[in-house]
Amino acid sequence: MVKTGMAVLVLALLLLSCSNGDANQVSHQESGTPDISAREAKKIPPFPPGHIVVKPAAQGYVVTWGTNALDPTLQYKIYRTDKNSTKAIGRVKGGTFIDKHPPTGDVAYAVSTVNQYDLESVPSKPVSARK
Repeated sequence: MVKTGMAVLVLALLLLSCSNGDANQVSHQESGTPDISAREAKKIPPFPPGHIVVKPAAQGYVVTWGTNALDPTLQYKIYRTDKNSTKAIGRVKGGTFIDKHPPTGDVAYAVSTVNQYDLESVPSKPVSARK
């Protein structure tokens, strides 16, 4: 039993000596220094928008999504999928797009975010529509 207790104590001491151990040492987050550089931050793509809604309109479909006023998004890119393909059909600055000339039959829309560094998010989950 004494050997086991001594082994646990030695292991605990080794673990403490391997950790930061210095209570006065400050992490980057605590000191206010960012963990990544501005150059690295520019490589991070934005998140796709959420809450995509597609509604039929007199001329085609109205596609809307949630925007964030604090997000430095410059544009949103709209994709349409029909029975033949998926393609980008427009770019807008706000949270609404009107597809005035959709194909007949089933279609689906997805939206991506394009930030100030021209990085594009992955497209949102497609939302289906049928007229």
